[in-house]
Amino acid sequence: MTTLSVAAASAIVFIVSLIILIMTTEAAPLRRRGMKRVSIAVLILGAFVLTTACSTTHSGTKAKKPVGYVKRAVFTTKIKNREPTNNIRKLGNDRQKIYFFTDLRGMKGQKVRHRWIYKGKVRAEVPFKVKGQRWRVYSSKKLSRGWLGDWTVLTVDRYGRTLSRNSFTYSKARGFFGRRTPAKKAKGGSKESYLDKGARKAGELYKELFGDD
Repeated sequence: MTTLSVAAASAIVFIVSLIILIMTTEAAPLRRRGMKRVSIAVLILGAFVLTTACSTTHSGTKAKKPVGYVKRAVFTTKIKNREPTNNIRKLGNDRQKIYFFTDLRGMKGQKVRHRWIYKGKVRAEVPFKVKGQRWRVYSSKKLSRGWLGDWTVLTVDRYGRTLSRNSFTYSKARGFFGRRTPAKKAKGGSKESYLDKGARKAGELYKELFGDD
């Protein structure tokens, strides 16, 4: 109900009450009791109407929270031209970096956060300011090889509302240091000896740690 409606209702109640009071004073004594009862009933009804109208007006003028949503939310191993190159749910620990991408709609001027959670604890929070009705943002996390298990990232607005909830699994990769190492054969087609195999893996470890130089 608008302010104009409230004012009109107040005026009507006042006029009706005034007319009834005048009639009550001019009426015969036998009719005064009945008229007084009617007058009291009208006043009570008018008070109820005014209270309801005021509460409706107050609730109608309450500020509404901005509405927005996440169109897309994906984990990826690479971002190119502000877009994810793939969509993954599992990552082996031979990789130590992952990206979380979100495509936000209808949230211009608002602030959002990417909240990275592992084993119930917040490991990182990355804030963003949305500058368009369609706005793409991404954050990244460098992972230790021992942080295995499920990770969750929440997209949260400034009111604490969760816009999206996405998870991925960080698992132990197969192979030496998380990499598959194809078996090599020695010259002459015979199988590689354990000694040669150990030496080869030691060389690969050296390159892994110090490079080729």
